[in-house]
Amino acid sequence: MPAPKPNRGPVAVSAQGATIRLSDASSLLDFASGGFGHGAAPVAAAVARQMAVNPLATRHFLSLPLGQLTARLAARCPGDLEVSYLCSSQSEAVDGALKLVRGLCPDRHKIVVVRGSNHGSTLGALSVCGRESMRAPLPPLLFEPIIAADANATIGLVDRDTAAVIVEAWPGGHGLPGRDPGWLRALSGRCSESGSLLIADETRSGVGISGAMFGIEHESVVPDLLVLGGGLGGGVLPLAGYVTRRDLNDRVYGRRDPTLHASTTGGNPAACVAGIATLEMVEREGLLERAATRGSQLLSALRELADRQPDSIKEVIGVGLFAQVRLAGPDAGGVAAAARSLGLACEVEAELPGVLLRPPLLVTEEEIERGVEILGDAIGLAVPSGAAR
Repeated sequence: MPAPKPNRGPVAVSAQGATIRLSDASSLLDFASGGFGHGAAPVAAAVARQMAVNPLATRHFLSLPLGQLTARLAARCPGDLEVSYLCSSQSEAVDGALKLVRGLCPDRHKIVVVRGSNHGSTLGALSVCGRESMRAPLPPLLFEPIIAADANATIGLVDRDTAAVIVEAWPGGHGLPGRDPGWLRALSGRCSESGSLLIADETRSGVGISGAMFGIEHESVVPDLLVLGGGLGGGVLPLAGYVTRRDLNDRVYGRRDPTLHASTTGGNPAACVAGIATLEMVEREGLLERAATRGSQLLSALRELADRQPDSIKEVIGVGLFAQVRLAGPDAGGVAAAARSLGLACEVEAELPGVLLRPPLLVTEEEIERGVEILGDAIGLAVPSGAAR
């Protein structure tokens, strides 16, 4: 086995809320990961108690935390979504959703996705990826997706040969700027007319990040499958899954063998306790209202920054604790690198071009102020010498 290559930079040694501390004693505001936040204390305490009792249950018996979490999800999800498959990652949850779609629609192989979307990196999830750069190196995939140019274009591509449409409740990457009001409701109606299934991927938008528990609630839509992940584990343990209707699940699994789709460690007691504690924390601490308030603060601060730097910032758009800063002048990669050197982690969105800010649900008012301040400084550093400012 070759010796590991020497590390060329600091590594993360601890994290709490929106802050990551590094091995060189520096710290970063994490506006790149989104989700719930790092290591929520009530969630960590609940997991510690479960770890001392029964962290990984045998598959011969139903664990109490698994039953409790699936019951809570059934009660909290919209409409008649009540059957959950729990696992550890977005990719695994999307693969499970696609497997159910294949069982429900064996004669339909068309999957409609939005250009620029990203639903995971396993082979199945890559098959419904809207980014050609991610799909191209690994042909053949399980599906050949039909790529819509933007969110609105999905509706016209859905017909009676379509097995499913998979969309982000509000896209985490390309697509947010061009969505018409009521687009998701119109798409849901078109899926119903054609007998196609609607998969709403709430990995980024779920568990309060949009200011509602689920992004679909902004348009009162009930999909056929709801994919969850990201913040569901409270920043303590990995936890993801999908929730669907009982009639859909039973047509594929219920009358045959429910264990035909399972995960060795998915839905383990420790992870389920993390999910329960996370949902309790959202309700107890009013985190949905907090996300809406902090989201408004973030967008207002960014728009004020755009007014001060009109030659560098073209547009600011966002929903809840998610913002896209479309750049007019500086290179997005240069801005992100400068921000990183100043203590802020953000994402680059090459197709905008611009940067994405995704602070977690636990972000504070002061951290948002500081994050926007750092971004402004980073944009100034990234402007080429001699350019107008």
